[in-house]
Amino acid sequence: MLASLKTDGDASAMDLSRRLNCTKHNAAYHMKVLKKYDAVELVRVEQRGSTAKRVYRAKVAVEFPTEIWDTLPPVVQGMVIAAVFMTSYADAEVALVDRVYEHRPESHASWSNLEVDEEGWREILKLTDGALAATKTVLERVQARREAAGDDQPLLKVSLNMSAFILPPDARPAAERVRVEDVAKRIEGKDSLKHSPPTSD
Repeated sequence: MLASLKTDGDASAMDLSRRLNCTKHNAAYHMKVLKKYDAVELVRVEQRGSTAKRVYRAKVAVEFPTEIWDTLPPVVQGMVIAAVFMTSYADAEVALVDRVYEHRPESHASWSNLEVDEEGWREILKLTDGALAATKTVLERVQARREAAGDDQPLLKVSLNMSAFILPPDARPAAERVRVEDVAKRIEGKDSLKHSPPTSD
């Protein structure tokens, strides 16, 4: 439900029951739980005849603490990870198709295949965890600035994607695995690519 509120927008319990193909009772129950833990906030009430539709917004990111993640069956973990990568791809696709990416040349995208030892792998994981934690601090500062200035202007929608994972030892080079010929040619013989902001004169 939190993922749907984050990616598909504000919604009522009824809206979420339709999106997630579950009963209204089930969605309403879990909405109460999310409210109890301050994970959602009421943004408006839409009166429709004698019925009041309460629309909520997610206040927190979708995260799985280690103690919860470790209890999930492997098949569920796999589904969650697949959803993360599919969502990341969908964000990139819409940014490229709508030409938003190229109109903001400061945008960043990178891919790297690295060879490291176990200690190096742990260091990389610390870097990704640190970046995610720093992002939360940025969001807190954004909220504080908006409240101080009384700013209600629309915010920029930013897709921040981070991943670090081990490839199979016998994985073929990326240039052999990608399907688009032009992309394969660009990465042939390389182990990393990066789009960086243009340097100023």
